[in-house]
Amino acid sequence: EEVAAYILRHTRLLPRDIVVMGNAIEATLNQRRENRIEMTDGKLRQVVSNVAQSLARETIFSCANEFIASLDYMSDTLSSEDVDELIYAEQSEVNQTILQIKSSIADEIITFMEKIGNRFFDRETLLEALEGSPLHRFDNDENSFFAIENILFRHGLISYQVLEGDDYKWMSTWQQVPYSDRSRLPKNALLYRFHSSLADLVHALYGHEG
Repeated sequence: EEVAAYILRHTRLLPRDIVVMGNAIEATLNQRRENRIEMTDGKLRQVVSNVAQSLARETIFSCANEFIASLDYMSDTLSSEDVDELIYAEQSEVNQTILQIKSSIADEIITFMEKIGNRFFDRETLLEALEGSPLHRFDNDENSFFAIENILFRHGLISYQVLEGDDYKWMSTWQQVPYSDRSRLPKNALLYRFHSSLADLVHALYGHEG
């Protein structure tokens, strides 16, 4: 695999992801150059892995943030007593409570991915992984905007496969999918896959380091 392709597939090809990855590699190169140490394949792999894990975790946290943005979710999660306490609590306490909820959802998202256990999966496998999960909400047409698979799709962590003529093509939100179709993951796609940037955070998707 070419070095550039290897590095880029551990990002979502967003400018910020690429800049963060490039800065980390450059900093390591400069440090090793100053110490007259060669940049080895293993060291590059370590730097890319560390940055990829950080970017993936950050993206999953953003997905968790969008998931709890639904008023239905927050009203179900917090009792009226909890709400009353938060109204009179210090801002730092409110922030801490919300952070704990987000972190819990982020952990559930990773658990959901681990249950699927493969980078490639079909709709049935996705639904089976959601059974019994706190993420299994908002699955009817009225509120499916907040369904976790649709959130992951909007953040570029899930893409889907279509057949165009004789060729199979992968569709992702920020590349090929028309803007009007970017809010929900199609239910009838041939196949789905998790983005390769998740490889170093959720090893179960690959069964090995990505």
